[in-house]
Order: sequence, then structure tokens, then C-alpha cells
Amino acid sequence: MGVELLIDVPNKILQFYALTSATKGCGRRMVDAVVAAAPEGWFLGVPMDWSGGFWNRMAQVFPRLSVGRVLLSNSKTPNISKSQSLGKNLRRLTDNHTHFHRAG
Repeated sequence: MGVELLIDVPNKILQFYALTSATKGCGRRMVDAVVAAAPEGWFLGVPMDWSGGFWNRMAQVFPRLSVGRVLLSNSKTPNISKSQSLGKNLRRLTDNHTHFHRAG
């Protein structure tokens, strides 16, 4: 089970790239943890959806989540150190055995 995120700190964009879970209900808990940790004012999105309805259900539960909308940034490599609050929240999530990968 795991979640892969594309994080663009300068533009405040967090996108779900991949989410896998063999246990029913764990996917929702992972989405909940990421949405709760994301700072207000950030765009939270799912650029590609092959789930058969999972992400649309998550968008109903978490109104901040946008499905099928992609935001592109001008930055080539996000500078994670610019957002201590995001890093702190993501560290808290990784302590709960959730895996994150930074796009670069």
C-alpha cells in the first residue's frame, strides 16, 4: 500500500500520481491523511484517473480535491525547503508508513 505525490512547492500544487491499496478502506484513509496535511490554499488534484470511480467519490468527500484537472508550473525542480509546514506535515505522514516521492 502506498501513495505517490507530485509536489510543486513554489506553485503550491500537490497532485496524486499513484495510490495503491489491497485493503478496502485504506485508500480513503491515505487520501484523508494527505488532504489533512496539505496547507490551505494549495491546489490538490488528480491529473489522471483510471480508478473506475474512486477519485470521483474522494472529490465528493474532500471538496478541495480536483479530479482530471492538471496544473503545470514553470519551475523545473521544486524547492521543498521553501515550505517548512508542508515538510513537517509530510514527515508526520511518512512516520505513519505512507511513502512519498518528490517529482524532480
